[in-house]
Amino acid sequence: MATKKNTPANEPGKAPTDPSFWDGAGEDRLNWVEGKHFAQPQADHIDDRDIEKKWEDIKPSYRKTYPNLTEEDVSYREGEFDDMTQRIAEKTNRSRDQILQEILDWRDEDY
Repeated sequence: MATKKNTPANEPGKAPTDPSFWDGAGEDRLNWVEGKHFAQPQADHIDDRDIEKKWEDIKPSYRKTYPNLTEEDVSYREGEFDDMTQRIAEKTNRSRDQILQEILDWRDEDY
């Protein structure tokens, strides 16, 4: 009788520790961040234009949540969205990937 591998389905919220679990895991391995499994695509799998469009919608509520960010910090010229998200990351002591994921996950009714 084969033993059951440690999988997200049987241990939610825990990244499998057995290295053989990841053999052939492909994209699913990329969806584990800090021990949490994300069913939705992560920021690096989303088109930057989609993130930019969402940014324009949430920018006012984002600034209310982070009052230390200036208008200059949250504004950008065409082609400089990456620079803006890097500025926000530096000002909030987070990574750019965390900022992109936050933008993707942002729901105005939560803030």
